[in-house]
Amino acid sequence: MEEERKKVLNLVLIMILLFGIFSIIRNLSPTMIEFFKGIPVLTSIIASQPLLIIAICSFLLSLYTTLFYKYGLNKEDLEEMKKSKKESKELQKKMQEYKNDPQKMADIQKEMMEKSMKAMSLSFKTLFSLRSILLTLLPSVVFLFLIVGPLYFAANVGYIIPLTLPLFGKTGGWLFYTILGSLIFSPILKKLLKVDI
Repeated sequence: MEEERKKVLNLVLIMILLFGIFSIIRNLSPTMIEFFKGIPVLTSIIASQPLLIIAICSFLLSLYTTLFYKYGLNKEDLEEMKKSKKESKELQKKMQEYKNDPQKMADIQKEMMEKSMKAMSLSFKTLFSLRSILLTLLPSVVFLFLIVGPLYFAANVGYIIPLTLPLFGKTGGWLFYTILGSLIFSPILKKLLKVDI
């Protein structure tokens, strides 16, 4: 019961903190846009190479979060997660061996379900802890909405490569491509830096 209260309290704190951060960002964004307009060299570079700058920003964001996952997370929890992944793979191999024995398959599936529930719980505990969110999400939000966004607005860059997506409509601005770039760079960096999550 105490653990549940702690989780709820953490979630409430995160929501309050995010609300506060977004309020500050909303108030500071116009000031940051004006600040960046005062640096014509920077805005002209962004206006001439918007996709390259987005790629660099995405790479930096992905590198920061990957390094945090590698060095900032609880090592025991990470080892437990790796162990759980390995056990799941072994159970999958066992299932292949006993695919003709329904009783044995049911037992293995039950064991596999228990292992995967434990792994998922551990993963949520590790990756979505208050500490992880404070040290990855908040700096990322500040970086995106107080530096990258105002820079692109100051450089008067609209849609970098306009796209029309079924659920989103017209898109293709700085935020879309920054998130897309991060989704591309994150797995590559995790592989290169040997981060198993």
